[in-house]
Amino acid sequence: CDWSSDVCSSDLNVALAAELFAPNYRLTFGSAPPMDQRGHAQLLAALRGAFPDLRVRVAEQVGVDGRVANHWIAQGTQRGAFQGIPATGKAVTFTGNNLMHFAGGRIAALWGQLDAIGLLTQLGAMPGPVPHYEKSPEQTAAPVDPSPDGAVVVRRFVDNFNAGRIDAIADDFDDT
Repeated sequence: CDWSSDVCSSDLNVALAAELFAPNYRLTFGSAPPMDQRGHAQLLAALRGAFPDLRVRVAEQVGVDGRVANHWIAQGTQRGAFQGIPATGKAVTFTGNNLMHFAGGRIAALWGQLDAIGLLTQLGAMPGPVPHYEKSPEQTAAPVDPSPDGAVVVRRFVDNFNAGRIDAIADDFDDT
């Protein structure tokens, strides 16, 4: 499953954001100050600007009592500046983890982390061994078509979570 066309697009779908996130939504991402929906959209736009073909796959996910945790794998090609690093043209794979808190059927808070050292090493900005991550056979460095399918996936995720159908969520993200 690929959320990136709507969730990581440079123009995060405002209607989808209103459906997905609670009005007082907060994102805490690494050591950055907490962000609201607008800050989250700006973060995603910057990431999409640096990696225009970014694809994100949820590899593992569990949920209980209004919380969902997932581990994701992202792949893309750096075609724009990222954290002061000029475009390298390098294809990268990096991973991260999210913990989401749901309230009133929407995401009220999200805490996220990504493997910044692995990403910076792949871009050549840090010395060290390049990490080797699992790559999904369905994921390539091809451009992402911003179709409405991502919105359908996100809505289905929220609906299944709210109905307590965690197994259905896992089935949606099972690419095998």
